[in-house]
Amino acid sequence: EMSHSSGITVSKDLLERFAAARSQGNVRWIKAVIDMDAELVNFVTSGPMGGSIEADFGAVQGHLQPKEPCYILFRLEDSSNSSSSNPQRWLMMTYAPDIALIKAKMLIASTRDNAKKMLGLNYFAMEMYGAKPEELSYAEYDSVINARKQESCLTANEVVLQQESRMEIHKGVSREYVHSVQFPMDKAALDAVGKSLKGSVNVVQMQVDPEKETIDFVKSGNCDVNDLKSAIPSDTPSFTLFRWKHTYEGSAFDSYVFIYCCPMNAKVKLKMLYSTVNKAAISAIEQVSGVDHADGVSRPVKIAKKVEIESPNEISEAELMSEVHPATNKNSTQKLGSNAKFSKPMRPGKGRARMTRS
Repeated sequence: EMSHSSGITVSKDLLERFAAARSQGNVRWIKAVIDMDAELVNFVTSGPMGGSIEADFGAVQGHLQPKEPCYILFRLEDSSNSSSSNPQRWLMMTYAPDIALIKAKMLIASTRDNAKKMLGLNYFAMEMYGAKPEELSYAEYDSVINARKQESCLTANEVVLQQESRMEIHKGVSREYVHSVQFPMDKAALDAVGKSLKGSVNVVQMQVDPEKETIDFVKSGNCDVNDLKSAIPSDTPSFTLFRWKHTYEGSAFDSYVFIYCCPMNAKVKLKMLYSTVNKAAISAIEQVSGVDHADGVSRPVKIAKKVEIESPNEISEAELMSEVHPATNKNSTQKLGSNAKFSKPMRPGKGRARMTRS
């Protein structure tokens, strides 16, 4: 379920080096890493063909750093065994150590498929994934090869069952790997959310600190719904909690609205980070409780509506009214609970910017 592509591309230098390695036949492996600022997969180093494939696997081990996710492009055979109809067989290793930054692990996972396509899918015979160097060892490779040999002896039904089992495992790992990113919210932000219950503020804004891997307080205050758009930054992603007291069809409402603003011109890595952290932000907010100034009852914050926008200009009283009170017909309304799910923002150039319902 994870992998939305990150949009990161392979550098020209890496493409040229991989092409040269294939044609010259003296390079066994190439190491590449993601440059998050340049949004490119860049060449780092390479190793020559050694005495054996086992020895060359051992050489790679020394280049897997404890906190640095990377790709290893590993030649499984020399150029004499390949032809235009039978291209060289390479192995793509994806290394994502457990103690690396979460955003770095997300990017290495979501960039892999696009990197393979740009390098040439037909060159890669297989893939390996590891969080520890020993998971990308010759012993692991050999066990995979032996397992494939055993699979060749399976019946058709046994093969299907095995593939379904692997798909279930893969989906489970992906979901845990990316969608349950739990960045903590700092005390200042939590305190500000508490103040919204007390009635001293009705707007709280937060942003993600990629280095500290936290959701941090930015500002809080009081704001009319028509001035809300001016309180939301237009050049960087943000989370804004808005307590909106209003009247609809003669009834008074007091609704919490969570607004995730993700500008189209924001960097790819920030877009990915925010999209995976917004659930953690909502969870942290809804764990804040206190005495509500409106009726003196102690309760947790309950978000009535979550909206996702690309520009603060999309926020207006009319838009929020239609989101919080979506009419099902002329004389009735329905309220959406806090379990509504986010929709993925529309890509640039795919239509006018509009509020994403959730």
